[in-house]
Amino acid sequence: MLLSDYRLQETFAVRLESGASPELADALPGKYSIVVLDVTLRVAGLERAADDCVVTPFTARELVDRIRASLHVAQPVAEGDSFGAVLTAGSLTMWPPRRRAEWRGIPLQLTGAEFGLLEILVRHVGRPVSKRELSERVLGRPLARHDRCIDTHLSRIRRKLGALAEGQSLIVAVHRQGYQFLKE
Repeated sequence: MLLSDYRLQETFAVRLESGASPELADALPGKYSIVVLDVTLRVAGLERAADDCVVTPFTARELVDRIRASLHVAQPVAEGDSFGAVLTAGSLTMWPPRRRAEWRGIPLQLTGAEFGLLEILVRHVGRPVSKRELSERVLGRPLARHDRCIDTHLSRIRRKLGALAEGQSLIVAVHRQGYQFLKE
């Protein structure tokens, strides 16, 4: 087993489960800092809005690096940090230290990756941000060739925000430049 072979227990507090156990359902609402699912359970994780996925084959070192990056992204922002201020862009309000966002006064249910992507786009409102930068800053890893994780997360955010009155999404792809959050 990859996890036990690499001795993750020496670096992290690890709990191994096999099969679709009731503990999986307990883990998803926030009982654990991170949940790693194998390929047979990945569909269940993606259906519950997983933040990241590692495509096989991968090395144990890559898995540990991705876990560390995910845990680093999840760290709260320190009080007094300039990134701790309330962000607003039209009808969107975000509170980064609390990882909370509202669209037109209604709370948005965002995963950690979704929140991170939306926060970066809002901080650059009206300007495109490259997929490479989004991947490195939010997922903590370089953008791989044919990697669709950023696209998938942004598609979910678009659905949660809905469309503007004229039917356009607030998040648009800018050819060869990345993604941009539009000014309302």
